[in-house]
Amino acid sequence: MEVWDAKLRNDQLDRFVDSYNKSHSDKISKEDIEEGVLKAYGKMKSDEVEAIIVYKDKATGKVKALFDTINASTAQDKKPLPFEQRHYIVKAATGVFSRTKTRGKFEEKKARAWLSETLGIDQENVVVWDAVKNAHIDPELQGAVDVVTNIMTGTLVGTIGLNRQGGASVHYHEAWHYVNLLMHSEQERAELYRAYLNTHKGFAKKHPSNRDIEDRMAEDFRKWVLL
Repeated sequence: MEVWDAKLRNDQLDRFVDSYNKSHSDKISKEDIEEGVLKAYGKMKSDEVEAIIVYKDKATGKVKALFDTINASTAQDKKPLPFEQRHYIVKAATGVFSRTKTRGKFEEKKARAWLSETLGIDQENVVVWDAVKNAHIDPELQGAVDVVTNIMTGTLVGTIGLNRQGGASVHYHEAWHYVNLLMHSEQERAELYRAYLNTHKGFAKKHPSNRDIEDRMAEDFRKWVLL
């Protein structure tokens, strides 16, 4: 998943530098941001988030920053922090990774256009990979959606990833994840999952996890679009 993670992180750093420089007199550039021990998004623990810690180099007085994986409670500490240690969470929402492969040939241009027109997503936030040619990506992974929170601007940014081997309608499946993660709160999603299980008794008997329910609903949406 290195290509996918790199795309998300690069976009977040661009947004961070832009928003930080608009609200602070001590300017910073991407070159000033050192990368710490960053994990693949799918391997981050539930109590971990990514954060940028801005500090002043004691030797030079220059503003620098560290982009690192840290404990969520530390990053969300509400106590005032000195200039030497300002925390900015750049990733505070979880992603969804799909392994459902669909039939037919994937058409990148058509998929990008539909996602842009239907969801209003910037086509630059649609990442397409070829798992056959890229050894860093799990070949079984067909799609991915990540919703990122920028604490400085309070905005949510969604990114959709599609595998060229995912089939002709994989983007419909990912569209469900995108809307559900971006538009609904955790409580609203929980209510949707309960309602779904109430109308799908056979599936409910399997005691599925929320991830299983989410993926099942995404598949139902994909099939509905194809009707």
